[in-house]
Amino acid sequence: MPIQISKNRFVQFKYDPCYLRGSRKAIVSTVDAVRAYKVAGIKPKISDIRSDGGNIVKSRTKVIMTDRILCENPQLTKQELIKKLKIALKVRQVIIIPQCPDDPFGHADGMIRFIDGVRDEKTVLVNNYPDDFSDFKKQLYASLKEAGLNRVLIPYNPMSNDEYDASGIYINYLQVGKVVLYPIYGIKEDTLARKVFLRYFGANATPVRANAIAKKGGVLNCVSWNIIGGI
Repeated sequence: MPIQISKNRFVQFKYDPCYLRGSRKAIVSTVDAVRAYKVAGIKPKISDIRSDGGNIVKSRTKVIMTDRILCENPQLTKQELIKKLKIALKVRQVIIIPQCPDDPFGHADGMIRFIDGVRDEKTVLVNNYPDDFSDFKKQLYASLKEAGLNRVLIPYNPMSNDEYDASGIYINYLQVGKVVLYPIYGIKEDTLARKVFLRYFGANATPVRANAIAKKGGVLNCVSWNIIGGI
């Protein structure tokens, strides 16, 4: 779906991810974005950059994406791609982070989120990855430090799941305005996640049991698309 840039401005990236290529069933099941945004009365600017919405974690002047964006657009150098992304998304900074080794989709929204992307663009929630992710964590934390971002850790425990099961991932919450709907799974990490959400979002945070959704590979942010007025 189109990415919102401002109240009435949107950009439509090319949805052609490597994990769908060669799968007729997956390709046929994709959403007709053109039909959807016409119904919504939106006229986005069309970009030739390949990108998933799930790999775009945006604040007012910054965007965080995993390095999956680089291999999805091999026709461009890293510098060329960053320049085009800055123009398309109307941001001053494009932050490239390493993709999680266990994520077949390479999405940033399953790894990191701005706590307040309007008033505070320096503080992000980040998965508290286990010790056996040590090399990946070093790379991730180094990229965040280089970008000038402060990290707040949030529980992460999908380690015993099937390949596409996102149960145990809390970072993929849905935020609409001040309202935050965050996933819970009936596991001990729910209590730790609740403390984080209450600390940073207070009474605006509401838990939603999300096991059934998570079995398909994503959680609340993955299955939603909302338009925010006045940003």
